[in-house]
Amino acid sequence: MVAAIIAFTGYVVSVYMTNIGGLLDAQTQAIVSAPLTLIAPLFLLIAAVLLFLHLFPLLLRLASHFALRSQASAPMLALAQMARAPRQSMRMTVLLALRYSHRDLPAPR
Repeated sequence: MVAAIIAFTGYVVSVYMTNIGGLLDAQTQAIVSAPLTLIAPLFLLIAAVLLFLHLFPLLLRLASHFALRSQASAPMLALAQMARAPRQSMRMTVLLALRYSHRDLPAPR
């Protein structure tokens, strides 16, 4: 949770630094804002992923609770298993997140 707060603080600082254009001359603003424009979404993405991974077991327990009340057995069994051992499903979630975050990059040759 602390890492998510640090990543979100990095995002806020980078957005603030890119928006203080009136205080800096054009050359300094170009030097400062170019790297920060690239880093800001990275900080936001890291904060969102860390927060999601922190809340994922809670969401699984809540979904499992609602599935127990339904009549269907397949969702109830699947969610109950995921809630008992969330590490395996979290690994798969991280792998899918990494795969889809790099889908726009060209393949190495």
